[in-house]
Amino acid sequence: MGLSYEMAKAYEEILIQDDRIDRHHLRIGHDTTKSEMLRPGFTRLNLAFFFSESKVDFILNAIKFVCEHGWKFLPQYICNLQTAEFRHRNFQVFKDRKWISNINYKNGLFNYSRKIAHSDELCPTDDQECIKLAHKALDGVKISLQISDQRLIFNEEASKLRWFLLSSEAYGILHNIKSLYNNEVYVPPFMPHKYTFEADLDKIYRLETNESKKISFSFREHANTYFNDEKFDECVKLIRNNVIKQVEEKSNFTRSINMYKRNQVEKNDDCDENEINRNSEFVCKLKFKDKKETNGVLNKHEWHSPPKTIFKPFVEALQDFNMIQDGDKVLVCLSGGKDSMSLLHAIRQYQFVAKSKDINFEFGAVTVDPKTSAYNPSSLKKYLAELNVPYFYEEQTILETAENLPYECASICSFCSRMKRGRIYHTARQNGYNVLALGQHLDDFTESFMMSIFYNGKLWSMKAAYKSEDGDLRIIRPFVYVREKELRSFAEGNHFPIITENCPACFEAPKERQRMKQLLAQQELAFPSLFSSLLSAIKPIIKIDLCQLSVKTLSEYALELVRKNPHLYREMVKQSKNHKEHENEDSI
Repeated sequence: MGLSYEMAKAYEEILIQDDRIDRHHLRIGHDTTKSEMLRPGFTRLNLAFFFSESKVDFILNAIKFVCEHGWKFLPQYICNLQTAEFRHRNFQVFKDRKWISNINYKNGLFNYSRKIAHSDELCPTDDQECIKLAHKALDGVKISLQISDQRLIFNEEASKLRWFLLSSEAYGILHNIKSLYNNEVYVPPFMPHKYTFEADLDKIYRLETNESKKISFSFREHANTYFNDEKFDECVKLIRNNVIKQVEEKSNFTRSINMYKRNQVEKNDDCDENEINRNSEFVCKLKFKDKKETNGVLNKHEWHSPPKTIFKPFVEALQDFNMIQDGDKVLVCLSGGKDSMSLLHAIRQYQFVAKSKDINFEFGAVTVDPKTSAYNPSSLKKYLAELNVPYFYEEQTILETAENLPYECASICSFCSRMKRGRIYHTARQNGYNVLALGQHLDDFTESFMMSIFYNGKLWSMKAAYKSEDGDLRIIRPFVYVREKELRSFAEGNHFPIITENCPACFEAPKERQRMKQLLAQQELAFPSLFSSLLSAIKPIIKIDLCQLSVKTLSEYALELVRKNPHLYREMVKQSKNHKEHENEDSI
């Protein structure tokens, strides 16, 4: 790519990931930093030998079009700074994303359920029409957009390493807005090497063996001899037809993917050595952990006491918001994740503490199975039975219901949440439970708060404790003061049977919440007390016993607070008088 050693070192230093970030649990699959856009790279183009001349011409014309006019479309795309992925402004959500769950092998054949695309425009029918539509799209590149100067996201060091045109610069050039590009003469930090055939063809020699004598050809001479052969066209057509025939014959042929080398496989009683030898060099073997046995009986799952870092803020939240009262029946909403599983054990431990304060309550658990192949919580039945906890397992085909709606579902996640909530409410009322316990933690609260500010312009977050609209159910979130990392450590350390979150209906990639989680993790490195400060900021909001918050509800809440505490009103009046006196003194 034309990078010197010093230049490559400079890129490495600015792109390297901070090792203090937990990349696994933040779902950072590769090095993603705020300078990820600066990562140099290249694209390799391969043309298959069986392509027709018209197909090759189309590909070359498409490349030429992108090279000449591609920069003009940049303003219509939004870049994710952490992954350096560009996505069109009108296609931020993949509504027709393909999932493995759409594949089945009924009747021994490969089948894929295809959905009708939501696009109103038809795709081009041939290559020439595609090129025509591309040129037609050039007429709309000068549309007016709200775009800021993206050069500000790079510091001085990063700016020296930038090798590409920004969307804001392209917009400034198209609309002649000099504040976005300033007529600058841009010199890239490196230039890729140019490889020309004329410079090398005659210098590269190939040794050919022709029976008793050896003949040397230059690459150019060898190519000319080969392509001038009269039978060349016939050979190409013959090979191309054979390749197409083989592909068509094997269209329904499937082959297993083998992962381990034969010499890496440990033999056991269930392994057929002849079967392994019949397979290729690589075979696949699943390894299972041996369960401990005591006197010939498998050990059952046991209760675990949460550590002080979880239980202390957990109890503090219960007391601050009066979440669990004497005589309550608490229903834990159990998804099988680390948060809800930890909550189950924490509530059980709190029973012993509550009894010493004459607070007696019962608790059970409920799970809603959406009946998808990617999420199967049925293993929780045995787990809850071993813990001797009253358990309600509800099944509902939520995704199938969403797909068959007479209208387009704007957010499948919101629809799924509402459906689950309704099923849980029904289960609680039917079985005499008056409290629903959810497993959201401090990280969830702060992420919701920041997302509300970023995307909605409102000071809003989840509530720590509130009542349902009918007033018969109390919803509590006892982990409001607990960090996610503590719950993760507790669940992993005690080997809870965690069910991995894998919802096939989450079309957005990456999710906005996950992006906010990564942003807060980056900022916590610079501000270690970040989450403590955010908790102080959101406490007045999460204490309001309402699902939503507006100026009106905030005023009503303030009035109610003053009625209950008259001394607050007198203090406010006193401070107001002092403030006015200071203002008068300043004006004099």
